[in-house]
Amino acid sequence: MARSVQFSMPSWYHYHFWRGSDSKIFEKLTALINECCRSPFKGRENRSRSGTRKRGPVA
Repeated sequence: MARSVQFSMPSWYHYHFWRGSDSKIFEKLTALINECCRSPFKGRENRSRSGTRKRGPVA
């Protein structure tokens, strides 16, 4: 099932701002949007910059 993305006007402006400003960030944004469209109810593994995994809640 294909999903569509709708931006508000300010969001669309910001999205395209990154296109001209920083192509690496623009590629990451686009990849995140595509990932959300593929599996909207699945969480993304959060990693810190050091590469360690984020720990879950304490039991």
